[in-house]
Amino acid sequence: MSKVKLNTDYEQGFTLIELLIVLALLSVILAGLFNLFSFTYNNFAWVEGESHRLQTVRLSLDLLGNDIRNAEPFEDQLIGVKIESNGTKLYLGPEGNGQIRYEVKDKGLWRQVHDGKTFKDQPGKILDLVSPSGYKPFELQEKTVYVKLVIDYKEGNRDQRPMEIAADFTVRNGLLEKED
Repeated sequence: MSKVKLNTDYEQGFTLIELLIVLALLSVILAGLFNLFSFTYNNFAWVEGESHRLQTVRLSLDLLGNDIRNAEPFEDQLIGVKIESNGTKLYLGPEGNGQIRYEVKDKGLWRQVHDGKTFKDQPGKILDLVSPSGYKPFELQEKTVYVKLVIDYKEGNRDQRPMEIAADFTVRNGLLEKED
């Protein structure tokens, strides 16, 4: 009987160096994937925050615009809009119960409604603002209210400059001629 002898000098398998090289390559690939995931997650959170802030601005301007457009005329004026001389308070509708006031104070735009005795926050602070000195957010020319707001826009993950918004709203409920 003859015996077959196997060559045992060459064994199949991976050497330690080959395993270390594969392990190093895998760690580089996994680190890259982790960085990609982290970057994507952070950007998603930032975009979601930006979207929320822009939606808040849009809703606040919609509320302000609807209030201005539908302001009832004062008894002695053609339109129901009055702005204080410093331009920081906007009054809509006749004085007394139901009159709406927008005011720039305490680094914010506030909406208040008169309840017959005093102004109450409804809903209160609607926007965070930056108020530079000499800043007049409200101007009135004929039946158009011009609004200029500098919105504090640094709440996100990244520092950003304040966002400047300019809008104009025309009063629809004003009288064309003053009645005697």
